[in-house]
Amino acid sequence: MLVNCLHHFSDEEALRLLMEIKRVTRSLVIIIDADGTPRGIIRRALLAMDRGKFMRTPESLSALISRVFRIEENVCFDVGLYSELLFRCPAEANRTATGSP
Repeated sequence: MLVNCLHHFSDEEALRLLMEIKRVTRSLVIIIDADGTPRGIIRRALLAMDRGKFMRTPESLSALISRVFRIEENVCFDVGLYSELLFRCPAEANRTATGSP
């Protein structure tokens, strides 16, 4: 499970992190991160206060994750004044070529 951290990594760093998670995972990978779409003054203020320098829109976050994992499910949900994105990536797409877990 990777929760609210991808927006702290550049695309290159995030890809390295996701590749390592793919290498060591045996079952399911769940990724949750903030929706970086700046809508409304309150959301813009919250995004500006976050120390993450790499806020991504749902489309760009999905594109980044799908470079490493097959996304089985993508859910957007509200948590107060902003939205979170949840990506469910099944294990069968994450096994090594040798078939070892």
